[in-house]
Amino acid sequence: ILFNAADKIHLLNESFKQDLPAFLHDKTVVIKNPTHPSKPVEQVQSFLNRKKELICVGRVENYQKNLLCLVRAFATIHEECPDWSLRIVGTGPSSKFLAQQAAKFGIADKVIFHGQTDTPEELYSQAQIYCIPSRFEGCPLGLIEAMSHGLPAVGFAECSGVNEMIIDGETGLLANGMASDSFAEQLLALIHDDDLRLSCSEKSTEASKKYSPDAIYDQW
Repeated sequence: ILFNAADKIHLLNESFKQDLPAFLHDKTVVIKNPTHPSKPVEQVQSFLNRKKELICVGRVENYQKNLLCLVRAFATIHEECPDWSLRIVGTGPSSKFLAQQAAKFGIADKVIFHGQTDTPEELYSQAQIYCIPSRFEGCPLGLIEAMSHGLPAVGFAECSGVNEMIIDGETGLLANGMASDSFAEQLLALIHDDDLRLSCSEKSTEASKKYSPDAIYDQW
C-alpha cells in the first residue's frame, strides 16, 4: 500500500524489482550507493608487485557474509599457493569462531584477522585479490572501494548486488552454488594467471568510477 502511494521507489539493484508486483515496476529507479574516490597511498607498488594477499573487508559475521566458506576455500588452495595469505579485516560476532576454524584447517599462520581499521585504503593498496563470499548484499561499499584500488574480486553468481557489480572475466570472477570448492576454483584461476589478474585490475579501477559521488548524485 505504501509503495503504491509513492511517486518513486528507489532500489539498489535491478534484480530487486523481482520482489515487487509488476504494476510497481514503472515507479522504480535503480541507483547505486556512492563511494568517494580512494585516498592516495604513499609508495603504491605496481599491481603484480603487491603482496600475494587475498583480502576481505567488512563485518565479521558468518551467515550473510558467509566467511566460513572463504576460510574453507583458502584451506583448500593454500598448499598449492603457499606464498599467498588471507587477510580478514573488520570485527563481528564470528571472529573467534572463524579463527578456531582456521586453526582446525591448519592455516592459522596464513589467515590474518586484522580487526578494525581506520585506514582500509592502505590494506587495499597492498593486496591483489578481493574476496566477497556473501550470500546476499545490496550495494557493498567494500567491493567498490576494493575496485577503486584496482582489486579484481571473487564473489558468487547467486549473490544479489555482487552479481551485478563483478563482471565475470572482466573485473573479477563469479563462483557458483555458494560452495567453497567453486570459490576456491575461481581464486586459483586468478592466482595462477598474472595476465588475467592484471587485466581485471585495470578494468576494476575503470568500473569503480561509475560509483563516484558526482556520477551517483547526478542520477538522484
